[in-house]
Amino acid sequence: MIKVCIDPGHGGSDRANRGSNGYVEADGVLAISKYLKEELESTGKFQVILTRDRDKTLTLTERGRIAARNKVDLFISQHTNAGPKGAGGTEVYYSVDIPGDRELAAKLSAEVASVLGIKDRGIKTRESTITRGEDYYTVIDAAQDGGVPHVLLIESAFHSNPDEERLLMKDENLRKIAQAQAKVISGFFGVDYNRRGSGEDSKKKEEPRPVKAPGKSNVMVLQLLVNSLGIRDMDGRKLIVDGMIGPRTRYAVQRLPVTSINSRNRQTTLYIQNRLNQLGFKDNAGRALVVDGVFGPKTEQAVKKFQSANGLVADGIVGPKTWMKFLEQ
Repeated sequence: MIKVCIDPGHGGSDRANRGSNGYVEADGVLAISKYLKEELESTGKFQVILTRDRDKTLTLTERGRIAARNKVDLFISQHTNAGPKGAGGTEVYYSVDIPGDRELAAKLSAEVASVLGIKDRGIKTRESTITRGEDYYTVIDAAQDGGVPHVLLIESAFHSNPDEERLLMKDENLRKIAQAQAKVISGFFGVDYNRRGSGEDSKKKEEPRPVKAPGKSNVMVLQLLVNSLGIRDMDGRKLIVDGMIGPRTRYAVQRLPVTSINSRNRQTTLYIQNRLNQLGFKDNAGRALVVDGVFGPKTEQAVKKFQSANGLVADGIVGPKTWMKFLEQ
């Protein structure tokens, strides 16, 4: 089962965020969260945890830790936004430490904006002003620090915008938001999703399987490499070779052999040389690498350039962090 933790923001003693016509964020996002839980669980593939299922006070850190403690595959914190009356639209935040979530966040923002007929404000990260490399939002930081592989915060619409507040005050629109999110989340994990409830046509429609993200066509090659070396996911299973960067692929790729100069692992070296050539990283003489499976000085030079370009220690050793950068390119 794929484990998801949904966090309905605010609640309990924190009920101040509201629109001018009676919408209360704590109540609206709780309804969205319950609908999303229902939609995901209806596929039979998801186990869903809510950080709260009633009007309850929770700290931001507690919310993230609930997700980490339950070892979920995805954490999503539900919110609606506030700003000047003219501001509107949907936006999604992802962790500064999980750049691979960029595509998932973008799809989520676009889908919710589409079903509501409002602006897609796109995706964002926000870095802490106190600690470099940490997330500004405590709820994101707590979940990410706890080891949750995919962490998002969604602002589905602006309750400070009178037109969007009216949308949020209709229960059918809260369900539409949940259905839009369920569609994207299901697709990300390779699960077929059919819309249900709210008077929607419930006739089965086969959802297309997720496609490879642009610029990540090498994911399938890495998945095949993992399988050929006998590396398995957290449940001891082979990876599905689908080109998608999910928690199982991340888990397995980080367990690829550490590969460095004079390494005798020909398979990993062949991948490294080929991928460096594809990405344009050359030796110190400016020449492309010979793809021969021998990790020599020239391959080490190109690896160091790749590491430096990706903010890693340029030591020429392909370990877990470097493997993850290869995965995310």
